[in-house]
Amino acid sequence: MRKLTALLVATFLAFGANASFAAPVLFGLGDTTLEDARVHSNLYTVDTATGAATLVGDTGFNLRGLAINQFTGKAYASRAEQGSGGTGGLYEINLSTGAASLIGGTQNYSEMTFDGAGNLYGYGTRSDASGAYDFFSIDVNTGVGTLLNGSALSWNSYAIFGVAYSPSDDETFLYQSDWGAGDGLWTIDLIDGTPTFIVDGTNNSLRPDLAADDSGNFYTTDRVFGATGTSLYTL
Repeated sequence: MRKLTALLVATFLAFGANASFAAPVLFGLGDTTLEDARVHSNLYTVDTATGAATLVGDTGFNLRGLAINQFTGKAYASRAEQGSGGTGGLYEINLSTGAASLIGGTQNYSEMTFDGAGNLYGYGTRSDASGAYDFFSIDVNTGVGTLLNGSALSWNSYAIFGVAYSPSDDETFLYQSDWGAGDGLWTIDLIDGTPTFIVDGTNNSLRPDLAADDSGNFYTTDRVFGATGTSLYTL
């Protein structure tokens, strides 16, 4: 069977690409307004031809970092309450109903993705005083995250991120949008978390919620997923 590719989310959104169908099926976490999406998440499917969103169901939590295991078809997300210090944890999401259930852990991840071997990684803040963003490996059975050795990218309070594994490239990509420094695309070494710069972006109005299908096509949005006026883009 063809791989199910999945992707990470940005600050309040998440996408997963299910490429087991003739055309990729995108899944998104969000709500009808930015304010609602900060405290609550619905699961949607997205038509890649039209950008139209269809509600699947209520997750029951504020979740981000949607990632789908390409081998099992199981979907995961991270709980993150508005503001620092919120409740974390890894959740499994039922893609048929949207319902989410806690697996475990306390770490918050803004983005998560599976690699080509089915290992889960997250991009989130450290638990130490630095508050720096770094990559973690995540145990899908317990939700426990392990900090990778290398440091990730600098950011400010306006930065938002998208992380996705591309099966056609066998690479993991980070797209960071920083209102102080513009957009950029990097590849990430998942052994130590080291980023390698590829190219500057030109449109920092995009929210870099990334999803990649089997053919190497990337998808992103410009607003909170499910919100009125949201557009779907290829990247």
